[in-house]
Amino acid sequence: MNEPEARSFLAQKDSILENPSLLAKAISRVKQCGNISTNEECENILVSSYQGAIEFLFELGTWLTYIDEDAQSTRNIIESVVMETLLQNYDRSKAIKCLTDDALSDTMEWLSQMVESPTWRQTIYELAQHPRNEDCPFLSLAMPCIAVKENLIGELISVPLAWNTLEIFLKCVAYVLYPLLSAGELLGDGIFTHSVAFSQPRSSRLTSTSVAEKDSSEQMANNRPPSYEFTGLISTDLPDGPESFMEQEEKDSNVLRARQMLPHFLEMGCHSEHGYLVLQAVLQCIAQRTKGNSARRLSWFLESEACRRGRDVSRYSVYFCGAREHPEAMKAMRNILKLQELVPECVMLVKS
Repeated sequence: MNEPEARSFLAQKDSILENPSLLAKAISRVKQCGNISTNEECENILVSSYQGAIEFLFELGTWLTYIDEDAQSTRNIIESVVMETLLQNYDRSKAIKCLTDDALSDTMEWLSQMVESPTWRQTIYELAQHPRNEDCPFLSLAMPCIAVKENLIGELISVPLAWNTLEIFLKCVAYVLYPLLSAGELLGDGIFTHSVAFSQPRSSRLTSTSVAEKDSSEQMANNRPPSYEFTGLISTDLPDGPESFMEQEEKDSNVLRARQMLPHFLEMGCHSEHGYLVLQAVLQCIAQRTKGNSARRLSWFLESEACRRGRDVSRYSVYFCGAREHPEAMKAMRNILKLQELVPECVMLVKS
C-alpha cells in the first residue's frame, strides 16, 4: 500500500470502522511519507469521512426495541431491511477484499459469528443461488463455517455452491441417503416409475388448453396407478390395534421423509459429473455390502434422471455393471445407452 492508496483508504466513508490492522497500516504509511503535522492530518481525514451509518442503524434499532413491546419483531424488521439491502447491492469484487492475508483472520472470526444467525445464513444461501455468485470465494468460504455444525448440514443439501467442497458434499450425501436407505422396501417401484413417467420437462412454448386437451388429461389421470404406489407403501390395508397404528404411522413418516429427500438426491447427483460419479460409487459400494435393493433402485433412478436431463452417463453405467472385462460388449452397450435405442449390430454383439 503506497501513500496515495493509504490516503484514499482513510478517505473512504466510515473508514474508521474498517479492519483495525488495515487502518493502522494505512496511517503508518501516511506518517512515513509525511511531516510533523501528519498525525493531525490523519485525524482530520478520519473525522471528515465518518458518517456513522452502521452505528446509527444499530442505535436506532436499540431505541425501537425500547419503544416497542415486541423487541423481536423490531429486530426482525431491521434484519429484513439489511438483508434486502445486501441482496440488492452485494458486490463480490469488494467481498474478496476481506480475504487478503491481513484481513483473513478477522474475517473468519466475524464470519463464524455471522453464520450463527438463521437470518444471515439465509442471506448467504440466497446470494449463493444467484448465477453471478456461483464461484464467489467469499461465499465459498462461508460454506465450511456452516458445515462445521452437524445440525446445519440439512440446510446445505439445497445449496449447490456448498457441494463444490468434497467434504461438505459427502456430508450432504450421507444426510440425504440415510432416510432413503432407511425406508428400505417401504419405497416400492411405484414411486420411481411415477417420477420418471410424470416428471418430464415442460415445453417452453405456451399453448392454449382446449376442451379436448382437458378430456385427454382427465383420461390420463384416471389411467394412472393408485396413489399408494406413488407413496411407495406396501399395503393399503387398515392396521389393527394401537401398535399397528404406531407402526403404520412410523412407516408413513419414513416414506414422507424419503420422498422429501428424493429431489435433493437427484439434484446433487446431476449437479456435476464428479458428483454423479461419487454418488454412484457410494451406491454401488452400499449395494454390494447389503442384501436389500434400495441402493440399486436409487442408482437406477439417478441414472434415469441423468439421461432425462440429457447427460451422457453411459460409460459409468457399463463400468459399474462389471462390463470392463468385455471391452467389445462394453462398447456396444455404451452405444445402446447413449442413443437410447436398440441398435441391431450392437444387440447382436452383446448377445454373442
